[in-house]
Amino acid sequence: MVKKINKFEISLILIGIFALLPTIYPYSFASDSRWIFPIYPIFCILSAISIKYLLQKTTKPKNFIIVIFSIMIVSSIVFLDWKDIDKEHELEIYNLSLEIQNRASGVNMFFPESSYLSVAVLSKIDNFPIPSKEYLEKATKEIWYTESNSIEEVIINGKDKGLTHLVIDDNPNRPQFIQDVLINEGNFPYLIKEFNSLEHNYKYELKIYKIDYDEFEKSLIVNKGVK
Repeated sequence: MVKKINKFEISLILIGIFALLPTIYPYSFASDSRWIFPIYPIFCILSAISIKYLLQKTTKPKNFIIVIFSIMIVSSIVFLDWKDIDKEHELEIYNLSLEIQNRASGVNMFFPESSYLSVAVLSKIDNFPIPSKEYLEKATKEIWYTESNSIEEVIINGKDKGLTHLVIDDNPNRPQFIQDVLINEGNFPYLIKEFNSLEHNYKYELKIYKIDYDEFEKSLIVNKGVK
């Protein structure tokens, strides 16, 4: 296509680019293959052109077709297995999101599990449709902590943004200082545990801590005095 580009190839490339643009933003936040469905027709055309070109080059077209279809079947099975979700885990996260939604107005981001918070807020809404402002007022705020290197910094940076609770789970991808709360929660007297998923027969460990800002300020003063 690049060597012998014509109006057809140019049109195909332009359509592909314009079809791809709307998918980049949502796919970057939620890697759901449905976002790229609009460009599937482009993939089909490119695949057909490629197969036609390779068939013209091979001396054994039947064998080539068998190989192509075998690759398609195997790759499809692998893809579906890779995209398969743990339904039990997803249901637990949804129910835990309801617990968070009912207790906290602002929590630390704990993606991807925190993605269910935007769904859990719907349980507080009786009538549809509603203005987006009303939806946001009912929703639990999710506060990023990418610039923080300790629990103290998470709380300090999140206070003015509406952080009221910390959600700590056993996802191994969390920063070490987040995981330390589960291991040594006694070292954080300003965190009041309100919920422990294991005590409610969940398999996924998740704890909700209310932040006692008065106790937190005292802890900061003590730490500064020690230093």
